[in-house]
Amino acid sequence: MRDRPEALVVGGGPAGLGTAVALQAVGVRVLLVEARRLGASFRRWPRETRLLTPSFTANGFGLADLKAIAPGTSPAFSLGEEHPTGRAYARYLEAVAHHFGVPWVRARVKGVEYREGVFRLATQGGFLEAPFLVWAVGEFSFPRRPFPGASLALAYARVGSFSRLALEAPERVVIGGYESGLDAALHLAARGVRVTVLDPEAPWEADTGEPSYDLSPYTRSRLRGAPKGLLRLRRERVLALGRSGQGYLLVTDRGRRTTPHRPLLATGFADGLDPVRHLFHQGPLPPGAPGRAPPLLGGRVHPGPRPLPGGPQGAARGGTLLLHLQVPGPLPHRGPGHSPQAGAGRGAPGGLPAGGHVAGGSHLLPGGLRLLGAGWTRGGPLPSSPGS
Repeated sequence: MRDRPEALVVGGGPAGLGTAVALQAVGVRVLLVEARRLGASFRRWPRETRLLTPSFTANGFGLADLKAIAPGTSPAFSLGEEHPTGRAYARYLEAVAHHFGVPWVRARVKGVEYREGVFRLATQGGFLEAPFLVWAVGEFSFPRRPFPGASLALAYARVGSFSRLALEAPERVVIGGYESGLDAALHLAARGVRVTVLDPEAPWEADTGEPSYDLSPYTRSRLRGAPKGLLRLRRERVLALGRSGQGYLLVTDRGRRTTPHRPLLATGFADGLDPVRHLFHQGPLPPGAPGRAPPLLGGRVHPGPRPLPGGPQGAARGGTLLLHLQVPGPLPHRGPGHSPQAGAGRGAPGGLPAGGHVAGGSHLLPGGLRLLGAGWTRGGPLPSSPGS
């Protein structure tokens, strides 16, 4: 079936969109599947939250923008910001999808099965099939709740605006002191809220030189400028959370403490693998099993999970592959409109109809966004996607 995609990419964030653009560039017929809209997780960030790592238009020096997902593009150039908000970065993602003509469909995947060299995805609108599958749903939608009663707390991913949250209470306990927790604490403190941050590892003290564990320079700079007397950082592990009268009781490794206001939970995120977990093998593959190359997790080669022997790797014969891709997010934690139909080409939701023109070496898109020309040459627009 010529019209059937050769690869399905589930997830319309930077990992999924970047993968789809790359696959199209080498001639693979790809269909991206997204449950909401492109960049949905970034649109759900608190309004004040910004990307940790900076975006810088280094294309003119032959280097890639650290936050770009496609060659020849730069969020800093398109958005005019070094640390864009989540909503701004989602606009960049939509612009890239529009420009490269990534075909996508809005559908929520309810189940995945693998039979005779084909992945079959069950969605609310029917079934999608392809011999290759990339699972790139990200983590933000799956907050971790690592202790009893954690669901009583307000998860970081459920905060719409810190400005509004600051009006609800004069003080707040934040459980978790890595990037998400400190982002919440610093925004609240800047708005006059007295904040106590609890974390058993005190990441604000870490200085290992390993960016996966140390706080970002951006967060350290914000900590140095935090309002005096409003931010308390404590090395303390929360063991359980419960209700106490009209307030909350926190059981910690240092005793018990009560707070009249709902604590904020920032203990990281889960992996979003549940619909495909049965297709992965945790740990080392048995001796002689095909497909020894592990997938990428968190931007690193990781020993697991891996496809099951005899399952997706049955493509040692034809190349069937299941990958779980995650890009290191702007808020890392410790631990490992209308939607065009499939093949609809350059259509995209969010007020970005087909069109645009070249001017001054950049590609102008509806909505005021610009994408750099390939290799940052001043002669033309980004290369067209195959078949567009």
